Amino acid sequence: MGRAPAAPAAPAAPAARGRAGHRESGAGRVSIVIPAFNAARYLPESLESALTQTYGDVEVIVVDDGSTDDTQEVLARYPTVRVVSKENGGLSSALNAGIDAMSGEWFKKLDADDVLYPNCIEDLLRANARFGPSAKTIPTMAIRIKYPDGGEWMASYDCSNMGAFEQGVRHLDHYIGGAAESIFHRSLFDMVGKYDENVRLAEDYEFNLRLLVLNKYRFFHVPRPVYEYRIRDSSLSSVSIEERRAAMSRIMDAILAQLDAGERRRYVAALKKYRSNREFVRGVYDFANMPPGPPPPRLPHGGAARAAAARLLRSNRSVYALYCGALSARRAGSMRYLAGWVWASCRPDHGLAARCRGLHPNEINEVTPL
Repeated sequence: MGRAPAAPAAPAAPAARGRAGHRESGAGRVSIVIPAFNAARYLPESLESALTQTYGDVEVIVVDDGSTDDTQEVLARYPTVRVVSKENGGLSSALNAGIDAMSGEWFKKLDADDVLYPNCIEDLLRANARFGPSAKTIPTMAIRIKYPDGGEWMASYDCSNMGAFEQGVRHLDHYIGGAAESIFHRSLFDMVGKYDENVRLAEDYEFNLRLLVLNKYRFFHVPRPVYEYRIRDSSLSSVSIEERRAAMSRIMDAILAQLDAGERRRYVAALKKYRSNREFVRGVYDFANMPPGPPPPRLPHGGAARAAAARLLRSNRSVYALYCGALSARRAGSMRYLAGWVWASCRPDHGLAARCRGLHPNEINEVTPL
């Protein structure tokens, strides 16, 4: 996922508020659903994070999806946790079993190897109070991603100024929010359905597309971290990037097929334009973040013309920048990329170039216009 700059420290837990106050506010009980398959190694930390929320009216449900490790032994140490045991059926099946078992008004997904910050439920409910459970706007918050090598990245996708169509187009291409960053009122499942149990990979991508594209919901971002997503070596090796991309492509095609012909053409055209614009923005990004560094090494040359070119590249930073852009465009295989690089070299202080400076590579998605 590119470089991972050091993220801010995890937020301190807010001062605990009276539990009765929350019940009186009408927020209602929250059901934290943890699907677990052979997750005994990580489950205790996940459970502790769910059981120590500053919001008081919480039930924790673990769906044991046919585990063959020590998951049941771990769960026996937590008598207040509700356990639903079932044959292995995949993540969507486990999530749906948890939804069916809920007694709460709100659904919060938590993967068995991730953790919630203490403020998670309280902050998500407060954000939702701004819109109400029947609104077609769903608040999302920030998540901290931790990599196996110890790197971190604060994923915080600001989509609040985008309408439902633009959000839908962007989510067709990549994730802009989801269950990790959000909390869903249980009535949402009556409106859009539960998780598709035929989808065994990228089930949250499919669910979000039903929200955004088929049902015209939208996300509203609140830049406060509530969730820690941990990428494990095992999770990286179990599913390749190519497999996930292929699964997402199939899901995208299935979602678009449910639209009428005119609307489908509109989404397809906008997605094509967005991806083309992103190639341009990548060129802008790479120029804006090109390190000053020393001049390039001497180029091999066998004549006066090459020697002159080498001297020019070493002495003129603008020419060197264009040279680097041409090499990068050749690697990227896109003339749109080179166009972005050349454009930024002529306008280094333009707003787009300035926004790209210092961004995490993944945040190029956010600044790419539709």
